[in-house]
Amino acid sequence: MTAIIGATNLVESGTATTSGDDSSYPKENAQSWKTSSWWKADAAGTEYYYIDMGAAVDVDCWGVAGHNLVDVSGSIQVEYSSTGAWAGEEASFDSAVTPTENIVIFRTATSQNKRYWRFKFVTTGDAALIGNLFLGEYISLEHGMPAGFAPAHLNRDRDIFNNKSEGGHWLGRSLHSKGAKIDINQPYVTKTWIDANWLTLADHIELYPFYFMWDDNSQTEVAYCFANNIDYPTYVEDNFLSFGIKCGALYDI
Repeated sequence: MTAIIGATNLVESGTATTSGDDSSYPKENAQSWKTSSWWKADAAGTEYYYIDMGAAVDVDCWGVAGHNLVDVSGSIQVEYSSTGAWAGEEASFDSAVTPTENIVIFRTATSQNKRYWRFKFVTTGDAALIGNLFLGEYISLEHGMPAGFAPAHLNRDRDIFNNKSEGGHWLGRSLHSKGAKIDINQPYVTKTWIDANWLTLADHIELYPFYFMWDDNSQTEVAYCFANNIDYPTYVEDNFLSFGIKCGALYDI
């Protein structure tokens, strides 16, 4: 199994248009890395979020963090076009996904070099509500996750407060949820990998969140991560370095 990271988001730098917006939830919100603000389509049914990249770009993965698709019996699919006419010449980048939980979606697909892209949403009852949309190229880590790794959905980050009476009797408890935690550790990475990938990755994760998939065979246990601490690459012996990224993570948003 291979662990991958989706960092540079081409949706963020592209020109976005939609088939219709709810005026309280503008399209720019889905280009932001913030998952506390959303884009919302103006109606249920089939709606589109278009991105003109300005020039052809390579894309081999896509994602969405923060959505209501389960609540509206919805599906999402990514399509591309060579002309931007969207008149039948478009093709599917990946199969449609109909989630059964409102969890982060991050998937890979056969790389395409295209200028025009769109997300297709099909919902019933209410419109799609979206926090972040992602298109880009993934970075494959050189090693899978080592022993001791815990995926986000199993590694909740919660403060537990027990309430007690004066005599020590248990009166209940409160939970303060802070999402989840992930430690991405990469021991004995070749200098070749570091030279090819580290600076691009570090420049991004120092400032922005990223998508993370720890097993590219399943493409289901994924997370939307943000670095809390970075152990920068250090040599462990000739031509081998180790690094680590301690992350806060969101699995269901």
